[in-house]
Amino acid sequence: MDVREVAEVRNLERNLRATLQIEAGEEYHLLRGVMLRCDVILHRDVEGRHRPGSWRSSPLRRRSAGEPSAEARELVRRQAPKRVGLQFVERSRATWDHRKLGGAY
Repeated sequence: MDVREVAEVRNLERNLRATLQIEAGEEYHLLRGVMLRCDVILHRDVEGRHRPGSWRSSPLRRRSAGEPSAEARELVRRQAPKRVGLQFVERSRATWDHRKLGGAY
């Protein structure tokens, strides 16, 4: 399946906004996180999606350490025409850290 045709990309084409959330902590009193409200820029140019900076977010990156091999770079280059690059531009931010509450919530 061409990633450019999945529902998430179609939804972003209609409404170029997204909310990103990251949380850490296994228990409620240790919970902390950040939520970013963002505008989204879709990058469809093939060259921009397989340049070295784009490797950092590639699924291949999670399986490797250091710089990508020539084979990995070639794989990313071949997959680039099927991909859409997403750039998130922060509009606002909310953070929380339950550790600072000292157990009183």
